[in-house]
Amino acid sequence: MLTIATDIAALAVVLLVLTTMVWFKRVDRVAIPDNRFVFLLLWWLAVLLGAASFFSSQANWLSGIYGALAILGGGTLLALYALRKQGVGEEAISVGEAIPHFSAVDEEGVIFDSLAMAGSPVLLKFFRGHW
Repeated sequence: MLTIATDIAALAVVLLVLTTMVWFKRVDRVAIPDNRFVFLLLWWLAVLLGAASFFSSQANWLSGIYGALAILGGGTLLALYALRKQGVGEEAISVGEAIPHFSAVDEEGVIFDSLAMAGSPVLLKFFRGHW
């Protein structure tokens, strides 16, 4: 039986899915906007609509499932965004600047230390994984 609660919950799921699809397409193209307010707002709206349908007096099993999906999906994306550490408080390295100190394990399992390259020109190249 379709109710207003089911319609609201379905709208929340559609909003969540479409917003997330646009987000991941932009991530794939490395074109995430500096101002992410619209994405965050739409994910919050999906969570709120999901909660409204989930706790509605007209709620049924279908609106409960859709509402839970919207709440969990949107909540997960908002939590992941809030917990991000990438790019927070760090400035990008410019051409000609000294390389920051770091160490990592190379493909042969040997620890690499950036101090080993002190005084020589270095080209840093980062590869984005697609797994």
